[in-house]
Amino acid sequence: MNAGPFFFTMQQSSQTRHKAITMYTVIIGILCVLLKTVPLHAVQHEGALRLPNLISDHMVMQADQPIHLWGWAAPGESISLRLGSNAPVRVVADQDGLWNAVLDSMSAGWEPLQLVVQGQQARLTVEDILVGEVWFCSGQSNMGWSIRGSDHADRFLADADVPGVRLFTIGHVSASAEVDDVRGRWAPCTPETLGDFSAVAYHMGRDLHEQLDVPVGLIHSSWGGSRAEAWMHPETLGATDPGRDLQQRWQVLHREFSIDPAMRAGKQIDDSAWLEGAVGGHFESFGLDDGVNGLFWQRIPVSIPEQWAGNDLVVSLGMIDDDDVTYFNGHSIGQTRGWRTPRRYQIPGDLVQPGHNMIAIRITDGSGPGGLHGDPEQFHLHLAADPAQRVLLEGPSRLLVAAETSDIPRQHRPSHLYNGMLEPVFKFPISGVAWYQGENNAIGDGAASDYEILLPKMIDDWREGWNREDLPFLVVQLPNWAHGEQTWDYPGVREVQRMTSLAHDATGLVVTIDVGDPGDIHPGNKHDVGRRLARMVLADVHGRPVVRSGPSLESIKAMPGLHEFVVTFDTHGSSLEGRGGQCLVHGFQVSDSQGRFHDTNGAIVSADMVHVSLPCEVESIDARTILRYGWKPDPGFRHVPCDGSHSLLPGLFNIEGMPASPFQASIQQGSG
Repeated sequence: MNAGPFFFTMQQSSQTRHKAITMYTVIIGILCVLLKTVPLHAVQHEGALRLPNLISDHMVMQADQPIHLWGWAAPGESISLRLGSNAPVRVVADQDGLWNAVLDSMSAGWEPLQLVVQGQQARLTVEDILVGEVWFCSGQSNMGWSIRGSDHADRFLADADVPGVRLFTIGHVSASAEVDDVRGRWAPCTPETLGDFSAVAYHMGRDLHEQLDVPVGLIHSSWGGSRAEAWMHPETLGATDPGRDLQQRWQVLHREFSIDPAMRAGKQIDDSAWLEGAVGGHFESFGLDDGVNGLFWQRIPVSIPEQWAGNDLVVSLGMIDDDDVTYFNGHSIGQTRGWRTPRRYQIPGDLVQPGHNMIAIRITDGSGPGGLHGDPEQFHLHLAADPAQRVLLEGPSRLLVAAETSDIPRQHRPSHLYNGMLEPVFKFPISGVAWYQGENNAIGDGAASDYEILLPKMIDDWREGWNREDLPFLVVQLPNWAHGEQTWDYPGVREVQRMTSLAHDATGLVVTIDVGDPGDIHPGNKHDVGRRLARMVLADVHGRPVVRSGPSLESIKAMPGLHEFVVTFDTHGSSLEGRGGQCLVHGFQVSDSQGRFHDTNGAIVSADMVHVSLPCEVESIDARTILRYGWKPDPGFRHVPCDGSHSLLPGLFNIEGMPASPFQASIQQGSG
């Protein structure tokens, strides 16, 4: 490669690299304007040479792994690719127009590279490519929570001019089948580009960038409220009991969409068993609960004056929440998406008969209230040639709940986010995954048991997708939240996350039981979460001599004669805060013979050992006895020094201030 003014070496200072990369990025932008370069995404017609959105200006390629490049062209077209000063690689597009190329791996470096893709009819260039560390950061709203909405946003944004960190946010796509690309573009990290980016991902990436002194690419793909089922391959999901049930309910909806409309919209259909209600007033007018979602059919009879027969008409249906396809006497007359648009459709005169006629509406409602709504006079028919002549639609109307999907919003639909926001990324090599999810899989009876099945399968799924059995997968454990007492099984899901991390190689658990917000499911402290993720990456992936996490349960031994447990922790090269017995720690519970739990305290007796006293309500210890720690939605843990001012510590921490994970284990298990 030409070592001109934009050549960098790993020995140069971060400040020098920062200035040079910034200058390079600005110059590339100016050149694109001067040369009137067509953006890659502007050329999307069939057969055109194009690249996926992940392969675009300012991207980061994963270091020390084979580089996979791919794209589309005309079937049989010959493609030449040159990355930097490397020799060109030639490939041929297959019969579907897809081409793939694998280049030799490269070491991390600061020299911006250019990729040139030459086809037979077009040439594409990708500028300002760096090679470094790439992480895929996914989950639900706490992963998606932006810097702008998090604690100390102004301070972090003011210091966000970090061109060695590159950001890519994947747009929301809920897809019933695989798609070939994700939505999004790479951007260097600046105060302008960072504000809406994932705070957890940024803080993780910023720390890795500074500690490893390499470029870092962050691919953020999350959807608030999403469930694990949406992020799993359909075959994997269908092999599990909870997944199979969800797929079956979703298939009912698909069958209803494919049914012949004449079976629902025809003039002579027997709808006597359908619900009866007013024409307008949402679905509540039919006695349904507010918020019932899914696919519905509403039929509205109307009597047409004899003199109107054969005349074009216009039907006004107010607004419909959310989407509709409307029929007249079994024939489609129009459709609209979105609940804000008043519906007015023209009816051809050859469909208009004197006397009894039928309007049928297929309504799809994704969330919140659904159905027709508006003032009564909005629901009418009038002559197209004379709007003053009208017939009110007074009903009563009939409603069929064809397929209820109240609990299957777009981000819950089986495998839909896997298809639209994950599978297209599998070709792109990464260093590992950071996963922050579980809140919506903690809802309802049996939620934790289902998640115990789903989470390990999902991790295996993703590793198979990236073709790496040892792909690092870091799970952020659910933080403390006080409002999870009733329908949210936070303790159970935390235990699933802990046990999954122990049972799977190359899987880490990032504990956040102390940095949540008791009153908010979306805590503002995202910087500690990101930094703990980075610390684990440094220790586990890069072998740096840092303490990877807080203490982890190693073993439990009963001391019947002393009426206590000896609990040993893996402190990962650190030691427990308060060692030596100066301080007690609360948060432990022991079960009695009836399965009831009783609070007790533990004494920190050494760098890795706690003695937990048997509560007076528990008479003896046997194989059925269970010891819990931190088994509440919000156990109230926070790090305080054992300095005499606190004789009872609110939680178990190491001397670095990182908390131990909550756990539940029996004596028979011995360790967990």
